[in-house]
Amino acid sequence: MSTQKTLSLLRRAEEIASDNSDLTRSWLYAVLFIGSIFFGVFLVYLFSRIPPFSSFPFIFFYVPLFLSSLFIVYRVVEQRNRHFKKSLEFYETVAEVFESLGVSSSVSRVLRSFLEDLRSVSRERNALRDALLSLTFFYMVYLVHTIQNDYYKHSSTEKKMLDIINFLLGGNAFSSVKDWFLIIGKSNLAIKILSIIPSLGLSVFYVVGTLSSFSNDHIKIQKKYDKALIEALKNLTSSSLRQFLVK
Repeated sequence: MSTQKTLSLLRRAEEIASDNSDLTRSWLYAVLFIGSIFFGVFLVYLFSRIPPFSSFPFIFFYVPLFLSSLFIVYRVVEQRNRHFKKSLEFYETVAEVFESLGVSSSVSRVLRSFLEDLRSVSRERNALRDALLSLTFFYMVYLVHTIQNDYYKHSSTEKKMLDIINFLLGGNAFSSVKDWFLIIGKSNLAIKILSIIPSLGLSVFYVVGTLSSFSNDHIKIQKKYDKALIEALKNLTSSSLRQFLVK
């Protein structure tokens, strides 16, 4: 590396890539959900014997489910916010590394254009507001739909940016990564609603948990690409970028 600034930027990128705060234990959501069902059944049994609740005990089945949904939705939105913010910071740093190496203004503009696309979908959501509003069934469905599409736009833009970066690095920057880069599938709101209504809304919890699991898978694979990218940048020689350098 030619300058102290480049080395400093690479250290910063390494620190960002090694941060695991955007990963969650999504299997805990399944445990919490199943536990909520059993506790709901217990509440139905309990209140069916206590007047005047004995006339409508089944309403208590949903109480623990709604409370657990508050926690799960809050965590899923927080995970989205953390990952998008961290990912944007990482690729901004990578773009600065290329600029510090003297890439042409046209290459810099291309990288900055992808960063703007990434920034446009990385706006932070209010996790507490989303969690509270998700107690309204249709808002939860809409929220899951929106977050999944956010991940789709986010991961699609990341993939395009990685393809450009790989080209700049000679086409072999990610040869050590055996996993395909995971792009979260696009969501269809109508299909979401039609698939959830027959289960009286219970399957929305499964959908939320699945979304969190997909998010984790995407983040884990992205970390491999990030680390490979950092290693490629460390091993970079000025001749590798000669055709892009400003003369």
